[in-house]
Amino acid sequence: MHTLALFTLLATAAAAATTKTLYATHYNGTVYTLSLNLEDKNPDNALSVSSGKDTCGDMPSWLSLDRSAGVLYCSDEGGNATVPGSLTVLSTASQGTVEEIVKVEDVGAGVNSAFYGGESGAEYLAVAHYGASALTTFPLPLTPATTPLQTLSYNLTDRPAPKPQQDASHPHQVLLDPSGEFLISPDLGMDLIHVYTVNASNGRLDEGRGVEFPAGSGPRHGFFTSEGGETRLYTVSELSGELTVFDVSYSTYWCPTFHKIQSIIPYPNGTLPSDATPAGIQIREGNIYISLRSDQSYPGIESDSIATLFINSDGTATFHSLTPSYGKVPRTLVVNDTGDLVAIGNQASASVVVVRRLESGELGEVVGRVLVGETGAVGEEEGLSSVVWG
Repeated sequence: MHTLALFTLLATAAAAATTKTLYATHYNGTVYTLSLNLEDKNPDNALSVSSGKDTCGDMPSWLSLDRSAGVLYCSDEGGNATVPGSLTVLSTASQGTVEEIVKVEDVGAGVNSAFYGGESGAEYLAVAHYGASALTTFPLPLTPATTPLQTLSYNLTDRPAPKPQQDASHPHQVLLDPSGEFLISPDLGMDLIHVYTVNASNGRLDEGRGVEFPAGSGPRHGFFTSEGGETRLYTVSELSGELTVFDVSYSTYWCPTFHKIQSIIPYPNGTLPSDATPAGIQIREGNIYISLRSDQSYPGIESDSIATLFINSDGTATFHSLTPSYGKVPRTLVVNDTGDLVAIGNQASASVVVVRRLESGELGEVVGRVLVGETGAVGEEEGLSSVVWG
């Protein structure tokens, strides 16, 4: 290889190593591409908005990235049980931009999605619909003629709502278990985690026995771990403020079994401020990170918090520390693949902030931050809705 060609190749590789791409959705109807330049030591310059694309319906709410195909699946929180929403596929092939490939009609109020697989390499996407009390599944890849493979709707029994937010079923997430054979969906309205077996032959989901929570808990999001033959599920409940830990066991019969081993408030002294609620949860190498909305633990910088907990050898969690989210209402947070950076999406502040994740598991300095679209009011469906690493 010629010296000039080798130099160019090495320079390109170095640039790729120091420049990272992120994608974010905003309730203003836009999907944004962000660029993080790790060589720039000024956080206010290191992270920038490369482009914005008006797409994904009236209220883009969640992005799931298929890196192998180079596409994003974007859920639209617009609509409800009777008014349709949409599911949009976006190409990430063009550097710095996204392009709409296909959009299909879906049940309204989609807020989260997850990939799962079937026989002979078949792929599917499941979408949780908070305001429509439903879960839908789609065969992939999508075409303009694709319709949901399944629409699973949930109805509450005639019980009084423990909390005002529990007037109906509200699936908030859909999550694949480590075996790849089961899906779960925390339902904030029903105080329940729905559990499904994946039928690998056709991609359909068969519902089994759910995991019940105490009345008024409002389970929102979860995260599986699997290490040393032990599988565990960690969930955060929006209404009770609790982190709950389950041992997960498998048998030859139907669905896995969930045995609760711990339930704690992930906050100093075990008490959340009155208006504070957990939102997102991420786990990496024995460290748990939970975004806490509206706790305002850092009033001097108008910031809510990220709680860091350490996982003990028996799977239980111990609270370690709070660090700023550097904005208001941290709706989402996500650790990058290499585990050294954490992106925080502050909804009301409409900001994405990237912080270091240290070898100790603690969160460190801010390496990048940027305003993404218009700010929103606390408590309203306005502002930034999600962020994902490219």
